[in-house]
Parts: sequence; structure tokens; C-alpha cells
Amino acid sequence: MQGNFRVPKKAEEMPVWQELMQKSVITGHTFDRMHLMRPNFTTQCLSVASAGWKELMPKVFQSEECSDGVMTNQSNVALGMTNGDCPAAIVYDEDEHRLALLHCGLKCLVQPDGGLGILQTFFERHEFNGKTVKVRLAYGIGPCCYGLDWLPECHINALISQFPTAAATNGPAVGKKSIDLFSLMRSQLLELGLKHSQILRETKPLCTACATINGEPAYHSNLYNRESVGRNLVLAWMQPRK
Repeated sequence: MQGNFRVPKKAEEMPVWQELMQKSVITGHTFDRMHLMRPNFTTQCLSVASAGWKELMPKVFQSEECSDGVMTNQSNVALGMTNGDCPAAIVYDEDEHRLALLHCGLKCLVQPDGGLGILQTFFERHEFNGKTVKVRLAYGIGPCCYGLDWLPECHINALISQFPTAAATNGPAVGKKSIDLFSLMRSQLLELGLKHSQILRETKPLCTACATINGEPAYHSNLYNRESVGRNLVLAWMQPRK
């Protein structure tokens, strides 16, 4: 299961955010606790059972060290990521009852220093079976909006021969070269041995940057609103085994 929410950008609205984080009003599911990563374009993924979690508010914890992934084998724990435009990968190993949430910004997927990206690092370091897991790609900016002034180097550890590119058609970056982060994630996962049938692209919405409700932005976007400190909240959790 997963949910995606727009969270308040003003400090005085924090009680509303706290209530939203502690009780998912959309799903009706109440968690014992929530663990938030501290994204910084690393390839680090932390277990909720490890040391080094700071309690931000009752039942809501954040890792003290920077990490772009969090994982658990517990059903009563929600994994959380606050994001502006970067998509998420939700990795679920049903056989072993394990779940991970990964922050998949471009600099996580393709490390600027030429190192291994977050997806390859994750499957090499952690006991998730690439032959049986399901991966959901969701909640981020689409190629319609994600325009860049320049393309990063496509080095050997990028796991692709070239970036999936087009031109941005919406928003402030119209006309600039655009990378399809969701196609990039799929290509990397396929290169790591997963099959198409194991990878699901969430389509509601296709792009959080330009999605609207009644003409108003449905989600926060750093691209569209650079001055705001707002973020979205991505949650992932497992239902208890029957």
C-alpha cells in the first residue's frame, strides 16, 4: 500500500501535518509509528530497526544520518519520504515480508562521481530477491515538465547506454532537454535482472509537477514553486499477513 499527500509549507501548520502523518485519513489506516528518511542524493538505505532515529514528534521518527532509502519487515510501520519533484521506488518482497522506499532523484539513480546508483547499490547490499520482488515507480515529475540545461555524464555505472530524453512540454522548462526518470528507473531495473512484469508504473498522477485539482496544483513542485519550502509526503506500508 502507499499514499501520496501534499504537506503544509508553513511552520504554524505543523499540527495539521502531524495529524496527517500519524493517521492516514485517505486509507483509514493508523500506524504504530512512521520512519522518515533524510534524502541527500546518496545511495544509503537504512532499516527502521537500526540505531540512529530521532523522534520528531510522537511516533514519528527521522534518521539522524542522511539516507535516500528506508526499509522494514514490520507491518505496523509506515516508511516516509518528503519530496519536491523526485520520484519514489517502492520495493516489496512478499515472500520475505520486506518493504523498502527509495528516493530516486536523478543524482541518486546516476551518481555524479561515477559510482553505483541507488537501485544497484540497494539490491547488492540488502536481502531483497530481485527475482521475486515487485517494484512500484511513483509520485514524481514526468518528462513533460522535467527540463534540464545540461545532461549528466552517462557513465558505465548508469546501467544504460543513453538517457531516455525528449523535450519538456509544460511549465518553466518548456523546450529544454527532458529526462524520463521513470523510463530510466525501469531500464536500470531490467539491467539488474528484473522483468517487466515485476515493475509497475503508478499513473495517478503521471506527473506530480503539473497535476491539478479544480485548476489548482495538486502537489508541491520545486520546479514550479522554487521559493516555497513545501514538500509532498510519500508513504509506503505493508498490510499484516493473514
